[in-house]
Amino acid sequence: MKKIILFIIAAGLLVGGGTALYLWNKPHKTAEGEKPFATISADSLFQEYFAATDSSVSKKYSEKVIQVHGIAAEDGEELQNGRWKVRLKADEEGMNSVVVELIPGATAANIKSGMNIEAKGICIDYLADDMGLGGEVQMNQGVLIESKK
Repeated sequence: MKKIILFIIAAGLLVGGGTALYLWNKPHKTAEGEKPFATISADSLFQEYFAATDSSVSKKYSEKVIQVHGIAAEDGEELQNGRWKVRLKADEEGMNSVVVELIPGATAANIKSGMNIEAKGICIDYLADDMGLGGEVQMNQGVLIESKK
């Protein structure tokens, strides 16, 4: 009886350890090479999120690869972790935006404010500003598709 219990415990530890090792080494999902769920302008994507009164838009886009195009609100920005992000205008004033954090190794050093940009990323969600007047749609694991002056 003791041998059976020890065997079950050992098998459980082996399966659990193997699963943990697999998940630890599993590559992160990125937008690179993925077919986009939707292609949309930055202002249209933002307006869908901003106008929604329920979670239907989050359910529609969350964790999906979205290809977005628009005008750079500012120069490409290097983050502390060595990654880059680009911010696309979602309105004329530039108060609202779509932010795409790029995959490791991708750069946005050549992105300048006012350039037309097309990027692809995994949509995370909408982050409202403190006053509720706007905010930003956040995307990560992104790649730049095209940038023009």
